[in-house]
Amino acid sequence: MNHRPRGILLVLAATLCWSTEGLWVRLVRADDWQILFWSGALMALALGIWLGFAHRGRLMRAVLDTGRPGLVAAASLALAYSGYIFALNRTTVANTYVLLATAPLFAALLGRVFLGERVRRRTLVAMLLAFGGVATMVSDSLVGGRLWGDLIALSTGLFFAVNIVALRSAPRRDGRPVDMMPSNAMAGIVIAIVMTAITDPFAVREQDIPYLMLIGLLSMGLGTWLFTRGVRFVQAAEAGLLCLTEAVLGPFLVWAVLSEMPTPQALLGAAIVLAALVYDTLPERRARGMAGR
Repeated sequence: MNHRPRGILLVLAATLCWSTEGLWVRLVRADDWQILFWSGALMALALGIWLGFAHRGRLMRAVLDTGRPGLVAAASLALAYSGYIFALNRTTVANTYVLLATAPLFAALLGRVFLGERVRRRTLVAMLLAFGGVATMVSDSLVGGRLWGDLIALSTGLFFAVNIVALRSAPRRDGRPVDMMPSNAMAGIVIAIVMTAITDPFAVREQDIPYLMLIGLLSMGLGTWLFTRGVRFVQAAEAGLLCLTEAVLGPFLVWAVLSEMPTPQALLGAAIVLAALVYDTLPERRARGMAGR
């Protein structure tokens, strides 16, 4: 049975969930720490409930089975989501999404170092093009005062790449890769615990609670679950290409609702980065399609 169409739909649905987060964050008056507590706690709750049904009495065994890669995946995802929230409040949504789109390129480099995967010449060229686009976007921020937010967004892309490599390093049990979903729940728990030591998470306006629930349950919780389930059925390059829809949908939603227009430099940098990612992944997709005929 060909599960590829199912995987494509799941990954696209995940990117749709993720793309709404920028809008919810813009509509919330709570501070970064409070947003992080609610998003982390609600994501952990939602995924914990699902894991409880999926693994029943073996939940702790499922957590332990993830091993060291699970710890790395949890830590990197916690840092990535935290950086994502900080970036959204310190630079434009467009810059945040496109700088996050460099994660697949970082993953290629890390995969070469830690997994021994060979980086193709095409990927190296795409990396140079992408960083050219990043430089274009950052040059605009030097004047607009958003450099710090852009750098946070770029580092968040790196943390997401670490998470991807950690998930691809999943241990095997009974000849099959173990379920790495527990690492996502652990990331949410870590975020929530750290934030309780920094802020009062319940000192938020009642009007903000629906948006905070949307961030934690829809954007982070459901989005992470959909992606983790769907990425098993598509190649990494194709998954990266599908995820680029988030960089288009996210800024579009904010522009449509809040009229936050990207600057010309940001649009140019975005075009360069997206072109680089398409250049790196689209030929592989076409080659697979030709081979399947």
